[in-house]
Amino acid sequence: MTRPPLERMTRVVLLAAWLVAAPVLAEGDEAESGDLHQALVGQLAEQPADEILLHRERVRRFYALHDNLPAWSGRAADVAALLEVLREAHREGLQPERYHLDAITALLESLPSDAPTEARLDQLLTDAFIAYSLDVRRGRLDPRAVDRSWHIPPSDYEVERMLLYALESNTVQATLNSMPPYQRGYRRLRSALASYRVVAADGGWPTLAAGPVLKPGMTGKRVALLRQRLLLSGDLPASAGAGELFDPLLEVAVRRFQARHGLREDGAVGEEMRQALNVPVEQRIAQLVASMERWRWMPRHLESRYLLVNMTGYRLDVLEEDLSVLQMRVIIGSDYRQTPAFGSRVTAMTFNPSWYVPNSVFRKDMLPRLKQDSGYLAERNIAVLDDLAGGGRVIDPSTIDWSLYDEQSFPYALHQPPGARNPLGRVKFVIPNSYRIYLHDTPQRNLFARRERTFSSGCIRLEKPLDLAAYLLAQEPEAKEAQVERYLANATTRTVALKQPLPIYLVYWTAWADEDGVVQFRDDIYSRDVRLVAALLPEQTRSARVD
Repeated sequence: MTRPPLERMTRVVLLAAWLVAAPVLAEGDEAESGDLHQALVGQLAEQPADEILLHRERVRRFYALHDNLPAWSGRAADVAALLEVLREAHREGLQPERYHLDAITALLESLPSDAPTEARLDQLLTDAFIAYSLDVRRGRLDPRAVDRSWHIPPSDYEVERMLLYALESNTVQATLNSMPPYQRGYRRLRSALASYRVVAADGGWPTLAAGPVLKPGMTGKRVALLRQRLLLSGDLPASAGAGELFDPLLEVAVRRFQARHGLREDGAVGEEMRQALNVPVEQRIAQLVASMERWRWMPRHLESRYLLVNMTGYRLDVLEEDLSVLQMRVIIGSDYRQTPAFGSRVTAMTFNPSWYVPNSVFRKDMLPRLKQDSGYLAERNIAVLDDLAGGGRVIDPSTIDWSLYDEQSFPYALHQPPGARNPLGRVKFVIPNSYRIYLHDTPQRNLFARRERTFSSGCIRLEKPLDLAAYLLAQEPEAKEAQVERYLANATTRTVALKQPLPIYLVYWTAWADEDGVVQFRDDIYSRDVRLVAALLPEQTRSARVD
């Protein structure tokens, strides 16, 4: 970004003032240095009414490591580097004004000044470094404050020692530039954010008015507007030209738009696509910013191989060195049984699994039906056992007065043996967690043809479970071919513990960029982005909403 001449000149003047003031402190004038030291110590011990430090305790710890001496005086190059990074914080989906830029600029303009003013400037620079580092490395917000479903512990590190090292080694800018997530997924989002902000700065894209479905071969002003809209979002190349004809190039662009927004790829512009086209660019920017924040909540260092389930994309990927080597569609929890976001490991696979009905399923689905029809269980080959822990004596469901029980008082267990109607299908993947969530096969194969796939009770149903099982077994020591077929050869339930458990992350990204750099957007199916965007971009949420 080219900085306006006046701003560049102001920066030079401010840093020149800092250089003039710096020798007084750097050369060790005992009186002034002592005054500044005392002012620094005093301000750290107090908490003025106008306190604006974002990380007061961390600032204190840093100065304790620095012998309570000023850190930034005499370091014009480091100050310039810090301010340069802070002014560009919007590239990371952050707000530059959060990092005291106005206050720092005002204090720099007052240099040389008295000791309390210079101490205040030193603290603000330190706080700005710490705040930006934490925000861009592990997230601007506490995940649980805005998304209660998130259960991946944040990465932590000693930012105070990081700053100390950066100052001692004159690597402030390099240190700050190393803070954002380095994975390709995050870097692609950052590039997409820059592109969409250019569109926003130019006034956004036009709105397509309601009307008949637009199809190849049609002409008119709405077609011309459609061409302009898809040109601005990069779906239609500039070489395609203008005009009012819905030609083959425009059809390709329409299909591309539909694919990256999860719409039906029919090459025509109906009401569903028209609504997607008319989502304001500011809302798309908000989705990009939200997904970048969620990336920062991820562990700093992801393993070389891991599973990633993106709920809004209804997709599982097996990633090796950041590249997808196996993909499949998934079914996730319904709106009232939402799949939580968390990290775990695939530790085992159970072939030909039996199914013990979870309390939530029994309470919400089965008990109301059983009170109407006691034959409901027999039709599904589900047995009633008198042992809540599983096993025990089989009870004839027709002998039970179901009207006597509710979800708290039911004293039995419900069990379904392996078979074609078992909801877990042929294989279940164990991922230890407190929600009793796992991955599994399903006999309801027809549901994978749906575009919106929120049908489960929270668990993840897999389109190609046997492919995943084969992949996991192939990574095991002494792997043998056709192990999956052998394990499935009879109806015997068999659990295979993995000697090399594979990490898995269940995430919620409504925007991402695929391996080809194509930006993908999906609906906020669980409304989890609403609070997140409101906290990250409050000025946008007054006029834009994430649907």
